[in-house]
Amino acid sequence: MTRKKNNWDQKRSGQSYPAPILKHDRHVEALWRKVRRLDREIARQVASRTVWFCEEHRVKKLFFEDLRSFQGHAGSKDFSYNLTSNLWGKIIDTVRYMRESLGHSKYSVWTVSPRYTSQTCHVCGERGKRVEDEKSTTEKRGGEYFYCEKCEGHFHADINAARNIIHVQDSSAVPGRTMST
Repeated sequence: MTRKKNNWDQKRSGQSYPAPILKHDRHVEALWRKVRRLDREIARQVASRTVWFCEEHRVKKLFFEDLRSFQGHAGSKDFSYNLTSNLWGKIIDTVRYMRESLGHSKYSVWTVSPRYTSQTCHVCGERGKRVEDEKSTTEKRGGEYFYCEKCEGHFHADINAARNIIHVQDSSAVPGRTMST
């Protein structure tokens, strides 16, 4: 459609676009309004459940991975990145807003760099490897478990990463941001 618009502009500069192009633009705008509305609703629901879980369990600080560097798997990488980063940002902003409205400090929600959190042992700090199951020691890319050769510990990879995120020391003094490395 962009090609048709450019062609029209070159041939008929200053004239308005024909009805089919305008109709297509309205259709695309309507689809994006729907995507944004769904994003807001998903962010609100996820944030609401997160905040109420934290209230029930008296959680004082929340740490989220800073996923601004996330790359989608299939399709257009820019498109996947924009959708996921926008939604993730909305979730974090909504959680922050809800926590503040309940009387929590603005410093109660943080984002931390996920760099190496799933590859570093939370016990000894050494780099380990992902393995298929909790008894395995052979590396498997994307494995469900984490194995540290130094302390010979087996942990679920997500639990290991979460424990590393909690102990990240390079968070900045600004809530919601991390120091860039």
